[in-house]
Amino acid sequence: MAAEVAVDSRQLFSEPFAIWAGDAEVGALGPSERRALERFLRQGGMLVVDDSAPERGAFGRSVRRELERVLPESPPVKLDPSHVVFKSYYIIDRPVGRVLGPPQIDAIVRGKNAQVLFLQHDLLGALARSGDSWAFPAEPGTTGQREYAIRFAVNIAMYLLCSDYKDDQVHAPWLMRRRARNKP
Repeated sequence: MAAEVAVDSRQLFSEPFAIWAGDAEVGALGPSERRALERFLRQGGMLVVDDSAPERGAFGRSVRRELERVLPESPPVKLDPSHVVFKSYYIIDRPVGRVLGPPQIDAIVRGKNAQVLFLQHDLLGALARSGDSWAFPAEPGTTGQREYAIRFAVNIAMYLLCSDYKDDQVHAPWLMRRRARNKP
């Protein structure tokens, strides 16, 4: 079950990943919050930053500012479209959420793993339910947008839990055959 957890709470360390979502600028993290977040990431925790209002971008910019203070040696980079997060379960061409957003995602890569993913697609908004229906309309609402958002969420979960196992060469022939079958 999802729960709101303070960044300097011991609860943060009981899970392998956290999602930092919002739609407005975040204030500066305090010293204990910066230390706890740095420790969480250095111990292998992963963070998904999900901007609920990417058209404004205030949340995403402010979180990047704070993470630059936490990990100054690790600036965000654009993930290559061939990154394993795009093929960890489903083969997808681009990130998708409640809003279509940019065709790529940025990440803080440490070692060989993307440890912080920056989403400008409101992924949680695409997954949110209100009773028997979706809580928010997809924008622009293209055919299959919500389905691809769900697939993207599954891929992120698989990547967070299994890292880069799909990049092993044993999977390469299978992935190539599957990709060839899915071409129009």
